[in-house]
Amino acid sequence: MIRALGMNPEQLLTRDALAEGATTHKDQADIENHQLTILSRQLKDLIPKMRRYKGVTGMAPPKGLEPLTY
Repeated sequence: MIRALGMNPEQLLTRDALAEGATTHKDQADIENHQLTILSRQLKDLIPKMRRYKGVTGMAPPKGLEPLTY
């Protein structure tokens, strides 16, 4: 989903790792939970920005960035 919004998940995780410095994780599950937290936080930030994109430009967002409808 993050890739579909034009972001690179590996770059986001690398940026977080550099900002945090040396951290110790207990096991692989702890690492994965931390990565999911970082990516979900980024996703929560991107979704409102994409909604504002349509309101500001009056145009639909790029393909793949349309709001979900149920």
